[in-house]
Amino acid sequence: MIQKIWLLNIDWHQNLPCQEIGNFQRYVAELHQLKDLKIPRCILLKDSVAVQLIGVADASAQAHGACLYVKSENANETQIRLLCSKTRIAPIKTLPIPRLELFALRHCCRN
Repeated sequence: MIQKIWLLNIDWHQNLPCQEIGNFQRYVAELHQLKDLKIPRCILLKDSVAVQLIGVADASAQAHGACLYVKSENANETQIRLLCSKTRIAPIKTLPIPRLELFALRHCCRN
């Protein structure tokens, strides 16, 4: 949505086109669903015997992102938890998807 608005080259004092206003209103109407989001803080299982770090990246012409997960195992169970993630709007200058995926990993691992 932000990238589309950038490409419209609209000045701060101009109104958005009706379609973009509708898209924004739908986005705002769905924000209440975030109240149900729960992210556990404990990353490792107690008495872990094996720990793996798993990275995943994806990209499209609109955005790119990456996630790092921690997989831990103890004698009784295995769990995978989200460690961190980052998303970014793709640059207006067109880049190949594999390059955007590399950007996504770099941004996620940097911080």
